[in-house]
Amino acid sequence: VPEDHEIIEWIEKADPEMAWAMGMMAVYGLRPHEIDECSFLDMKHRLKVPDKTKTGFRTVIPFHADWVELFELRSERRRIKTSTKPHATSQWLSAKRLKLGFPYKPYSLRHAYAGRLWKYGGSHLDIFTAARLMGHSVAEHERTYREWIQPHTIAVKAEEALERGLAELRDRQAKSLRHDPNAPVSGTGKA
Repeated sequence: VPEDHEIIEWIEKADPEMAWAMGMMAVYGLRPHEIDECSFLDMKHRLKVPDKTKTGFRTVIPFHADWVELFELRSERRRIKTSTKPHATSQWLSAKRLKLGFPYKPYSLRHAYAGRLWKYGGSHLDIFTAARLMGHSVAEHERTYREWIQPHTIAVKAEEALERGLAELRDRQAKSLRHDPNAPVSGTGKA
């Protein structure tokens, strides 16, 4: 899986159509056939992947958002589709990659997006959200991207949720005591 600096170098060396396609895959984690069908939704650079793709409609956010401008992704430098075959875009990307001598398969840009989600999102990103951004189920996401999901991420997420829950409980109990100091407080052993 390419590192961010490799992705930038790779895209900057490509011709405009290839650079746009690779940029869309790197910034949005798209599958090759999804780059043909996607469209921008708003000025926050959110992207719509339509129903007619493998996993159906979803909205995707850019990661890294500044790459949208760096790679000029809103300029719509799409290639002219010459085939409606399901794997035509993937074959086109692979042939261009070989011709240009790029070391990674185009699909590795999608994997790099998933890796960045976990690297930077860490315990703040839940697996359901990450899976939906990528366009698949939680089980598929966990199976495919397990190597990037740090083993402690789930434990840290659980600890954070429990700490928030306990803090809220203590806050409610403190407010209750201020209003009625003789009221029983549940969960403390006091009555």
